[in-house]
Amino acid sequence: MVVLQKSQHTHDIRGDDTVKIKGNVVKDYMLGNTRMIFCDDYVVRTKEEEEKILKEFYQEAWECIHILIERGEEV
Repeated sequence: MVVLQKSQHTHDIRGDDTVKIKGNVVKDYMLGNTRMIFCDDYVVRTKEEEEKILKEFYQEAWECIHILIERGEEV
């Protein structure tokens, strides 16, 4: 089961943690300087919804990787 926050957020400056949490936090991970928060306010109900969300997640993750490579940072 995939649990994701329904609304997207952006940061004005690096390290800004003004993200509004709407649901109950079920997992909170740190990966380097990146904080990943998973809430229970949105749960997919079909396989198609899950595949769509995973596709969007992977696209965003690859975009982050490409940006890091362009900056010359280690991936």
